[in-house]
Amino acid sequence: MAPLIALADALPPAAIVNFQPGGGPISTMTWSIDVLSDAPRSASGWWLVRSTAQTAVNGYSAQDMVVWDDQGAPVLAMRQTVAIFA
Repeated sequence: MAPLIALADALPPAAIVNFQPGGGPISTMTWSIDVLSDAPRSASGWWLVRSTAQTAVNGYSAQDMVVWDDQGAPVLAMRQTVAIFA
């Protein structure tokens, strides 16, 4: 489970497309993770991760992430609030 959670956290915040080139530091403020499978597995080793910015304003970004296995079944659903120092 730890490598799968690390994969979900590896992407920059979805709102990064709104940053100036060069950006700045970011920090997670809150992060909730819902595990949707007893034993997430991917026979091929491939996972699909989607990260969607819900809002980004005044130095904060809220985003949702979902991870699917190689058969298209969702295995993790997450919500994260990030402080943006740019």
